[in-house]
Amino acid sequence: MHSEHPSKQPPAKFHLLSAISSLQMDKNLTHRELCEKLQLEHPTWYISSKRVNKLKSESMSETIGDPCIAVKIAGDISLSTSVTEGLLLLLTNLTPILQSRPTSNLAALKFIRDNLPVGTPQEPLILFPREQHIIEWYYHIYYTIQESDERPFHPVMLEIYGKKRCPRGALIIVKNGDGFLPDAPKFDMDINDLGRTLWWYIKSGKDPVTEASERQLMHYIEQSDGRM
Repeated sequence: MHSEHPSKQPPAKFHLLSAISSLQMDKNLTHRELCEKLQLEHPTWYISSKRVNKLKSESMSETIGDPCIAVKIAGDISLSTSVTEGLLLLLTNLTPILQSRPTSNLAALKFIRDNLPVGTPQEPLILFPREQHIIEWYYHIYYTIQESDERPFHPVMLEIYGKKRCPRGALIIVKNGDGFLPDAPKFDMDINDLGRTLWWYIKSGKDPVTEASERQLMHYIEQSDGRM
């Protein structure tokens, strides 16, 4: 059979998914607009609307069944400075931990401890989401230290926190904040949101410690005004 588009070739899945992720980030495009922009930016590609829709659904699908209550990031992932490949590479290295929600704070802490690598658990790092109006919740980044720790610095956290505050080894990330209830759906994790937040800090160069201090102060002022 002859192709309808003899001069165009369908792109590899990785390249098409990279392009879709790049265009969808921070943009509310309709499916038709997404396909048109893909074709405009990649004129040598044969863009199948059906294939785009399938890949888009796969990349943005919500968790079905057990909720995603935490995300694990291995300590040996690689990063790319490419805008199109960097975010996709980061997203593929975020491992969702799916199980029923803990029923108490004690159970939630035990779950985190059980999923951390060997070592002494540390006070978690605080990372607010990239949406700067959000002040009532944040990400908690849990990690361990070991005696004579020779594990490499975590590549993602090294880019965000710098060497002075950077943990080593694999990490567990959960949501925390005002009125935290371990079995509340609003504290479930969304891998796409987390990935975009990590990528935002990496590319923007925002200091996460300063950002956390400013938002916590804003939250304190807002809460104080509400009590007056």
